[in-house]
Amino acid sequence: MNQRIISEIRNDTCNTNVALACEIGVSRATISWHMRRLKEIGLVKETKKRKKTLFMR
Repeated sequence: MNQRIISEIRNDTCNTNVALACEIGVSRATISWHMRRLKEIGLVKETKKRKKTLFMR
């Protein structure tokens, strides 16, 4: 799952929690859980833009 998330972000296919959840076919909570772990180990970064949180590699 982590590789798929990173791949979607890297390819600029998806960069929000909602878009990633829709593209991968899992809940937003599942994406949030994985994103927290990926941020902790430094594989992704997040930027807040208005009400959205954008993820980038």
